[in-house]
Formats: sequence, C-alpha cells, structure tokens
Amino acid sequence: PDKVHLGRAYPNPTSGNTMMTFSLPESGGLNQLVTLDIVDALGRELGSITQGRFNPGFHEVSWNAKALNNGFYTYRLTVQGQQGRTIQVNKLVIK
Repeated sequence: PDKVHLGRAYPNPTSGNTMMTFSLPESGGLNQLVTLDIVDALGRELGSITQGRFNPGFHEVSWNAKALNNGFYTYRLTVQGQQGRTIQVNKLVIK
C-alpha cells in the first residue's frame, strides 16, 4: 500500500463479531505504532480494539461488540510512522 487506509467494518451493523481492516504504507517504515480505538457517539473513548507495532501491509482485526449497547459508534485508527502521525475514522452500528 502507498498510504494509511482504514477499511469498513464488516458486518456493519453488527451484534457480535466484526472485522476491521487497515493498511500501512512502506514509507512508514517497520514497526509502525498502531492504535485502533472504539469511540461512542459523545466522543468518549471506550477502549482499544488493538494496539501494537505493525509492519507495512494489509491487516485484519476481529473484535466482539457484544459488551456495548445498541447505537452508533466510530472506530479510530492512529498510526505513528516515519512520516508522522495519521488518524482515520469510520462508523460502526451495533444493533
């Protein structure tokens, strides 16, 4: 990949497990610091879906949404690499 990209969660809406994809560019270097957080409609961070160091390429994370109430949420990808920090956000509906 040539840039950071946060894919759409599937299935979405979900009532259980959902998959989230993201890609990291070669230009970001090895061991890019990645955090994928879930955020409620009021902007409160509810926790991390994943956090760690990832190499360039395509990645997929499975997450179980059963602990959250029905509603609208966002999931936020933050990547710190050699080219600086990038943040991307997508929507998630829990039913």
